[in-house]
Parts: sequence; C-alpha cells; structure tokens
Amino acid sequence: YDPLLRMNERGVAGGLVQALRERHPLPLALLYSAQLVFHTTAFEVVRLTPLFLVVALASSTWWFLAGKRMTRFGMTVFALSILSVTTTVGMYSSILANWMALVVWMFFFAYVALRGEKGLRALDAVALLGMSTLLLFIHPWTWGVFAASAAVAAILTLFHEKRRGLRTAAVLFSILAINALLALLSLLEASQGWRVSETLGMYTEVAVKPSSILVFWGAVTRLTQIWAPFFSPLIIALSILGVFYLYAANPASWSRRLILAWLCASAIGSILVAPIGFDPASPTQSESQLWRLLFLTPFQLTAPFGVALITETPRRMQTGSGSVSGSEGPRRSILVVLLVVVFAVGALLAWVPVEGRLIL
Repeated sequence: YDPLLRMNERGVAGGLVQALRERHPLPLALLYSAQLVFHTTAFEVVRLTPLFLVVALASSTWWFLAGKRMTRFGMTVFALSILSVTTTVGMYSSILANWMALVVWMFFFAYVALRGEKGLRALDAVALLGMSTLLLFIHPWTWGVFAASAAVAAILTLFHEKRRGLRTAAVLFSILAINALLALLSLLEASQGWRVSETLGMYTEVAVKPSSILVFWGAVTRLTQIWAPFFSPLIIALSILGVFYLYAANPASWSRRLILAWLCASAIGSILVAPIGFDPASPTQSESQLWRLLFLTPFQLTAPFGVALITETPRRMQTGSGSVSGSEGPRRSILVVLLVVVFAVGALLAWVPVEGRLIL
C-alpha cells in the first residue's frame, strides 16, 4: 500500500518509474495499472487483490488437475485450493508478489500438463517462456523453486519416456536456461539486480555452512508454534495421504509427474531454507524463512487425492468379496502405518514447543 501511495504522488509515467525503486517493481506496476484502468484507489486495489488471487489460483488448480470433464473432482480441487494455506498466509501476510508468482506457476504447469502428452511445439514454447519470464521478474526467489521443480519434471520425463519425451524435456530445459541468463544479466542493472543477488545468496547460504541444516527440527517446531492457525492439520494430513494415492488415482502422467517434481523440490528446499533467519540460541527472537517455502508447497494439489482415497475406501470395501486380496492387505497396512505416522508427527510438533517453554 505504501509503495502504491508513493507511485501515485508521481503521476502515471513517474509512478511506473518509481516502481523500479521499490522491492517488487513488476507486481507493483501491475497493481498500479489496475488502479488506473478501474479508476480506483490504492487502498481498494490492495484490499481486493487477494480476492482475485484466490479465484485465479483455484481456477488454475482446477485446470491443472480436473479439466472440463471431472466436474465433481474439480469442485473438490477448487474448494481445497480456497481453504489452503496459500489463502490464509497470503491474506494475513499480504505477500501479494509471492501469490502472483504462484498463480503464474500453476498456469505454467497446467499448460504443460495439457500439451505435454502431444509434445510441445514452437508456439507452446513461446507461451511457456513468457509465463516463466513473468514469474522470474515477479518474484525471483519463487522462480528458483519453480525452476527446480520444472527441472526435476524434465529429468523424470527423460527417465520414463526416453526419446518420446526428449522434445518436451528439451523445451523445459531451454526455457530455464534462458531465464537463468536473464537473471544473470539483471545483475548488471543496479536498481534491481540486488534482488537476484539476494536470491542467489539465500540459495547458497546452506552450502557455505552445511552444519546449519541441523537446526531444521527447531525451525519446524518454532514455525508450528507461531503459524499453527494458518496450517490446517486436516488439510496437511489429507495432502500426505494424497501423495500415496497419486498412482492409484491414475491422473494424467504429466500431472502426476509435475506434482511429484514439485513435492521433491519443496521438500528438499524446506530443509535448505529452514536455517535462513533462524537462530537456535534465540528461537523466540528469530524467524526461519521456512514458512515462505511451505507457502509454495502444493498442499492443494495432493489434498484432493487424499479426499478421493477416503471417500473411495468404503466403496471398495462394500464391493469387495469380504476377503482381503494379497495386494490389498499390504496396502491397508501401509495406510494404517501412514496414519499413525502423520498423527504421531503432528502430536510431536504440537508438544515440542510447549515443552521448550516449560524448560525455559
């Protein structure tokens, strides 16, 4: 809101120039343009933008997972996206730049899932390059996690489809390489190059001090203590169940591949980013950047499959013969063990911060 006020003081052209001096120039330029187009105030734009982002993210998630044919499943996807941590943390923290980047990310993956099976053509590559570049300049830090996810998906494509998926993988790698070159060139620009430099510094902090990874558990428990109202235990449990149901639910191969790649990048990234900003000697006076990566973790993509698992299990039991088949028995055992692990970890996360306060 404050940067928009400063931009308003300088007029139309001057306001866009002022955006280059702010922390998030492209998101501010987009908000400022919306203000000018709709002839409204900076306050109204900032107040209503989260509503637009909620609907945009839910719609892109629906497109990615359900498409036009799976209407009932699509409604579940839409609802869980609205109720996800993205909405709660996004609205409370007003991290609109991260949120915008996440919406572009979801549209990028939805486009790849739609066109990946047929093979990406030149026009598809141009469209994807435009979205990836937009994401880069909206929020470089988010682009880094996105790039890692897309790279893992491309590697999985080469591993599973070999020569058949070579063209699609090559397009993804080429897009990421072009964006990386643009990011390096932006370092030459004094007013905004520091954003990419800051991002690179965050990515390499753990490499400089590998022992900092050991503070992960402390960062997680501190995060739970502060941000628990914004991370629904129910949706997290559904999301974990959904990961194990991805193959049984048999979504499109590209959708499944992109989800697993995203989960892999966010899981590893969570471990790497947890030490940033966190001081184990003074946990209550510091804040880990782990919450920013959890904001980018695709809970809303796997939670619908968790719901599908729960709703389909009674139906399978009713239609079954009453005896457990050789393959069904181990599956049920794995499900029981998984549920125990989920609730045990949840109990530990809820208990450890309290125990820490008692010790202090």
